Amino acid sequence: MKKLSILLSLTLLVFAACKNDPASTSAGEGKTLEEVTTPKEGNVKGIGTLAAQQEYMNLSPSIEKSYIQWTGSSASGSSHTGTIKLLDGGFHIIRGNLKQGSFTINMGSITVNDLSGSDKADLEGHLKGSDFFDISKFPTGQFVITGITLPESPDSGITHNIKGELTMKGIAKEIPIPLHVELQGDNVMVTSPEFTINRTDWDIKYKSGLIGTVKDKIINDEIKLKINVVVPVSAG
Repeated sequence: MKKLSILLSLTLLVFAACKNDPASTSAGEGKTLEEVTTPKEGNVKGIGTLAAQQEYMNLSPSIEKSYIQWTGSSASGSSHTGTIKLLDGGFHIIRGNLKQGSFTINMGSITVNDLSGSDKADLEGHLKGSDFFDISKFPTGQFVITGITLPESPDSGITHNIKGELTMKGIAKEIPIPLHVELQGDNVMVTSPEFTINRTDWDIKYKSGLIGTVKDKIINDEIKLKINVVVPVSAG
C-alpha cells in the first residue's frame, strides 16, 4: 500500500518588534513544545487507516490561500469585516495525529473587506496604528498550540479542541479554538467555526467600555475570528 506521510515542520518565530524591544516578550521564546498525546491513531480526518504507514514530509502552509477572518462591531450595531494573512508556520501531524502547531501572523496585512476608497484606507490605517495593533512596533503576532483534546462527538464537525498562546503587541494570552483538520486531495485544510477573543487582553482599549467611553461610542471588546489555513501536501 502506498505510504502517505505528513510532517508540518514548525519554526517558533519571535516577534521582529520584540527583538528591538527588551520589555516585550513573545510566545514560545525559550520554550520547547512537547508533543501532545492523543488517544487514537489517525485523528486527522481523511487520513484513516494510512496513518500507521506514514513517514515524514516537510510542508508549509500556502501564504496566498491562508488567512484569518475578523469581525469587529460597535455598541450601536455597526460592524466591519476583514482578513489578516500569515507569514509562515505549520503543524506536526505524525502517524495521522495532530501533535503540534504554530503560525506567525502578518499584522501589517490587516485589510477591511466591507469598505472601499478612502474609508477603507482610513480604517486600515487606524487599525495598524497605536490605538489598535501598533504595527510599527509589533509587525507580527504568533499563535502556538499548547494543548490538544479530541471532541466527544466527532460528528459535530470539530476534529480537535486546541488551546494555545496568542501573542499580539508583545503580550501572550492562552485561548481555546475548535478546529476541523482534514486531508482533502492535495491539501490539509485547517479551519475553525467563528470564535471570539477579547481585545483588551492584549491592551487594545481604544473606545472600550473599560475606560469609560460614552455608551454610544463604544467599540465592542470582543472580536470574532475564523481560521482558514491551507497546507499543500504530496504522497510518497
